[in-house]
Amino acid sequence: MTSWRKNTDPDFNATELHALVLLRTLPALSDKRLSKLLSETTPRNIIDHASPASLGETAWRALDAVPVLGRVERAMQMIEKLAVTVLTIGQAEYPSELYHLGDFAPPVLFCRGRLDLFDTRRIALIGARDSTEYGDAVAEMFATDLARRGVTIVSG
Repeated sequence: MTSWRKNTDPDFNATELHALVLLRTLPALSDKRLSKLLSETTPRNIIDHASPASLGETAWRALDAVPVLGRVERAMQMIEKLAVTVLTIGQAEYPSELYHLGDFAPPVLFCRGRLDLFDTRRIALIGARDSTEYGDAVAEMFATDLARRGVTIVSG
């Protein structure tokens, strides 16, 4: 485990992280399929034994695509720069509330901040990409008031 790596699984090294980010970046690899693959083996093993049958034709063909590999490298740089913690479904730290989503539970979470806040009262504030000044002010007012009352604000 490298010093910037905050994943809570001690066996999850930079090679596994790179393979996981690659899998997450592949086009047409559904969350359901990725979750199933991750429940059976490691990300690196999935890549090492990839086939059209295991990943799907589109995802398999994209494994060595320059645009995909470029996105993976940029993502790896951001994970390091921003001290992102990467959680996969099945890890103890993965938020238990997401399991009820079944096939829709995200197989990979990229987290910043304190993971212990998953155990607090939370609310997600989701805004528009092109919000108005008024909308921004109201969202900030709600977030500030809720945070003062002990509610964790989640962005998604």
